[in-house]
Amino acid sequence: MEENALYEIEEMKQQIALLQKKLESQTIVSEQMLDKAIRTNLSKLHRRAWVIGVIGAVAIPYCWYVFSSIHLSTAFCIATAIFLLVCIAATWLQHRGLSAANLMQQDLLTVSTKMQRLRKQHLDWLKFSIPTLIAWLAWFCIEINSSIPEEHARPVIIGATVGAIVGSICGICFLRASLKTIRETLRQIDDLRQVQSE
Repeated sequence: MEENALYEIEEMKQQIALLQKKLESQTIVSEQMLDKAIRTNLSKLHRRAWVIGVIGAVAIPYCWYVFSSIHLSTAFCIATAIFLLVCIAATWLQHRGLSAANLMQQDLLTVSTKMQRLRKQHLDWLKFSIPTLIAWLAWFCIEINSSIPEEHARPVIIGATVGAIVGSICGICFLRASLKTIRETLRQIDDLRQVQSE
């Protein structure tokens, strides 16, 4: 009987060891999946920043050419170029050091802090960009009215207003997608921290 009990205890030990190995492998797989998801989200944010930068860089000479060809003031062309440069610089500063390769070498608390800061910067940017765009659009309308005959000014102003609305909608969609990605990344970081603490 004692031999049976020892055999059962030994078998239970082996089963417990097997279960522990399975749990460890599941934890490793879970960590790897979360790590990959975080890297994917960070790459999405990095790509979006590059797209914004490229669009801004292309817009500077394009706007300069179009605005100067319809005889808008040099001050307006310079202000537009400066605004676009500020947009590019702000995007670069917000995303500086946020590539997946850079962040995944750091501890999760640091990554989480940087992602929360990026979220705040995205929301704070609206406080600057929206009033600036409204002022820019008003100045644009004044410029158009003073440099183009009235019969041609109205369609240009309507086109610019429609363009501003469409651009704003695209910008808001872009912002919402980035904020969603940031939220997902923060949730995944929390999940990974919980898995690692177990």
